[in-house]
Amino acid sequence: MTAREFDIGNAIFFFFKRFGDKPAAAIWIIVCQMLIGGALAAAAIWLLFPFWGSIFEIAVLEETSSITEAEAGVMLLESLGPAMAYYALLGPLALVFALMFQGAWLRFLVRGEVAPVIPFRLGSDEFRLLGVNILYIVVSFGLVLAGILAVALVGGFSIGIVETTGADGAGALGALLTVALVFAVILAGVFVMVHLASAAGLSFQDRRFRFFESWGATKGVFWPMLLSLIVVAVMAGLIGSTIGGVFQMIGVFALLPVIEPLVEMAEYGSEPTAQEVLSLLRSQLAQPGTIILLTVVGVMAYAVQIVVEAMIHSVGAYNAVRFRGGDDAGGAVEAAPVLGSDSPLGAAPSEG
Repeated sequence: MTAREFDIGNAIFFFFKRFGDKPAAAIWIIVCQMLIGGALAAAAIWLLFPFWGSIFEIAVLEETSSITEAEAGVMLLESLGPAMAYYALLGPLALVFALMFQGAWLRFLVRGEVAPVIPFRLGSDEFRLLGVNILYIVVSFGLVLAGILAVALVGGFSIGIVETTGADGAGALGALLTVALVFAVILAGVFVMVHLASAAGLSFQDRRFRFFESWGATKGVFWPMLLSLIVVAVMAGLIGSTIGGVFQMIGVFALLPVIEPLVEMAEYGSEPTAQEVLSLLRSQLAQPGTIILLTVVGVMAYAVQIVVEAMIHSVGAYNAVRFRGGDDAGGAVEAAPVLGSDSPLGAAPSEG
């Protein structure tokens, strides 16, 4: 197999090409991720709501001088214990599902596959992806640590020269060198991470653990890769910020009955107490209309977040497919069915 020429347009719009080729498969991943992610979020809210409620109660009691500051601290610590236990439970669970979500999208982007029925799995693909993500963290930490050490050495050397010679120019030169070194470290980090951006995609393409092989996959295409990643990041940011801004406005509209009395109090020089704020929030959040509106906003915002994350994965996935000789238009090297016969969306044409 020979690598195909890197096409910047295909790299930028690879997610949309995959989506256009198999929209039912992509939508099914989005729907399932929203259901599972929403269930996790609902569980977190339900479990942690008493903790946040107790914080408001403590604030009210302290504000009204019903308890001392020391007593408030003790009550806060007592409330914090169960919350930390829930975080310890939900945190690892959220990481496992995040790994499965990422795996489902890479399987779709790279191989054009969606696992039957529920598209999320915890198998060999995901364990290889876990290894890739761990190495990403290790490399990122190493780059940050190397940058901190380099800046500290240059800064310490400059301070030593100034203290020894008393030359102000040495201090200014040291400051300039430090700034230049910070930029150099950032550029080095970008250089390394772009070269490793196809590691996850290659692991899914080859069905073998791949990490440093990504360096070879980006050989000769660093600048097109960098440009594609920048454009996709800007597109994702614009989509997220624009639609997110609309959702924020809707959320503010839902909470207007809470905001308006607070604004009126501020205009008349009356600062609202914590008890008044808590009472207004409780009354408004108990309204069915507010609950429905905030739920719809949360669901739609999460859908946008899912699409944005998939777009970010798509450039590295495209390069992995391209490097292994896949179709520039978005086809993987090996054909694979999209959905199984037991899928609620029906079998793929090749199986039907």
